Amino acid sequence: MEALIRWNHSKEVLIYPKEFIYIAEKYGLITSIDKLVLEMVCEQINKWVEMKINPINVSINISQIQFNDNKFVDTIDSIISNRKINPELLTLEIPETALIQDIDCDKENLKKIKERGISISLDDFGTKYSCLNYLKLLHLDTLKIDKSFVDEICYRKVDKSIVLLIINIAKILGIKTIAEGVETQDQLKLLNSLGCNEYQGYFFSKPVNAKEIGRILIKQK
Repeated sequence: MEALIRWNHSKEVLIYPKEFIYIAEKYGLITSIDKLVLEMVCEQINKWVEMKINPINVSINISQIQFNDNKFVDTIDSIISNRKINPELLTLEIPETALIQDIDCDKENLKKIKERGISISLDDFGTKYSCLNYLKLLHLDTLKIDKSFVDEICYRKVDKSIVLLIINIAKILGIKTIAEGVETQDQLKLLNSLGCNEYQGYFFSKPVNAKEIGRILIKQK
């Protein structure tokens, strides 16, 4: 599962992240949003536990600004302590752009986060800098293959080749791969044949609220 944020502007209108996240970043609100989402996810996981539903790992997108904040690890510690949550149920998705500031600092931050039992995923791999040095040094858990490569994977040889390259690099380094934006059986079949580990997208489910997720988890018991 991945936590997705929406701005509930009115009863009829939901505003998607691409419309407001950049504004939040521009005016210094993004760290508060990141913290709020992390708190809400932890609270929801605890609700599922109280309902005797076995929760599964939830991914949370963390902004570049939040990740590079020197108080970020303290924020995580505070939330985990206050919510009394098992940190192994959390994955933080870090954008590639967050890992271009200071490699030594990045390594230290990721080390501290992983020491707490939280998994680390590199989001949208292949769309920005894709520096292999980061993959070697940062001991990531997961690479997310961007939807832009998945959309035409059944029709464009170059997209198929890029995805295969990412999967093979990840395998060599012992990193799992997750393909984003899977929408068809053909995409799933091809990705599976290429050796991708996990998938997400509309083929499985459109985004649903926490109540519906609870029903899904109950059915899987």
